[in-house]
Amino acid sequence: MIYLNRTYITAIAAMACTVLSTSAFSATVTDNLVVNATVVNSCSVTGDTLNFGNVDALTGTTVDVTATISVTCTLGTTYNVQLDQGTYGASVTTRKMQKAASTELLSYHLYTSVLNTTEWGVTNGVDTVAGTGLGIAATPHLVYGSIPAGQEVPAGSYSDTVTITVAY
Repeated sequence: MIYLNRTYITAIAAMACTVLSTSAFSATVTDNLVVNATVVNSCSVTGDTLNFGNVDALTGTTVDVTATISVTCTLGTTYNVQLDQGTYGASVTTRKMQKAASTELLSYHLYTSVLNTTEWGVTNGVDTVAGTGLGIAATPHLVYGSIPAGQEVPAGSYSDTVTITVAY
């Protein structure tokens, strides 16, 4: 019986505390918690390797390949993708790869479309590729590379580095 009485006493005490705590706070006051953030325009870029593979200078044929540049920008951010002249080119229309441990040069071109009419360059609205950010989804942009036929160069491995810039 003593156990039963303690249970009742505990229950009555809990109800009394609830009643007293509710009646003890009879007034309230409110305000607002302002929550904000500024989302800034932001972009990132990655480029594949444009690999022409084995080129046979004796066949007299142009070698065409593609590579992908992936751009990720904040949703709705407009941007332009620029490609510079590379390490060995004097301009975006005279890009060259250099043979390893040599001064020999092999000409190549980077175009904005499969039509190979516009050399990809650095002048926004003229020879760049424009886009609009999709948020966390990357936007792929194809680079159309071409090595013109008829170049007389010695055999060997040729390379160049072109800087990709995203202006936004």
